[in-house]
Amino acid sequence: VGLIHNPANNGLSGKKLAYYTLGHLIKQTRGVAWDSINKIDVGKPDVMVFKMLKNNHPFYIAWKDTP
Repeated sequence: VGLIHNPANNGLSGKKLAYYTLGHLIKQTRGVAWDSINKIDVGKPDVMVFKMLKNNHPFYIAWKDTP
């Protein structure tokens, strides 16, 4: 668990894919008006969609909690 491999645990060293994913998410959400978030019901309990404003334009974040 974590963003960086611990070489003491598995012999690997370096950043995991999650590290780069989090960095990308942070870059993409710069300028988002966090007080403008609205959850959108897409009719599937394992799918989350949120709409917000980024630089006065609609911006969406979506993910699925199941494989």
